[in-house]
Amino acid sequence: TNECVNNRVSEVDRCSGSFLEQIGSAKGACDAGSVPLVIPMTLEGCDQSEGDCSPAYAALTHYEITNLDLQQIFSDTQDPNRDARNATCKWFAENLDRFNRTVTPKTYPRHRRNVEFYTPLTYFSIALSVLSMTSVLICAGACKVYEKTKVMINAQVDFLLIILSGMFLVA
Repeated sequence: TNECVNNRVSEVDRCSGSFLEQIGSAKGACDAGSVPLVIPMTLEGCDQSEGDCSPAYAALTHYEITNLDLQQIFSDTQDPNRDARNATCKWFAENLDRFNRTVTPKTYPRHRRNVEFYTPLTYFSIALSVLSMTSVLICAGACKVYEKTKVMINAQVDFLLIILSGMFLVA
């Protein structure tokens, strides 16, 4: 039972100088204890690198539930007023602290890092985009000024302006 598992002798008590602490109480004298069951063994496998599965899959791979926990959930489903979902939700609410210890990342809560945004590469990128936008505007102006010439009539000024407007948006 969970009472037996919770009263088992810890590793620190096993190495203590007191014989009574090494043995522990009679409440913790059960067999080998509970066997952890890994949840992902029951889940359908998926490839996280290709984005086939939910982000919760990574969290669940680190969570273990014991056979005693399953036994407690199943015993709650024996009550005719409770279905499996209610029994699971009740068990989860009672063991939320254990879930947070095993699933929540060690780096939680995360802290903001101050990162310098305006680096020399940023200034170079801004200058290059301004230069390309200016050149596109100059080309568009030249197309409008020379639209009556023979070369520009054959080149279809409207088509050139559509291409230049796309280049402006990309720049």
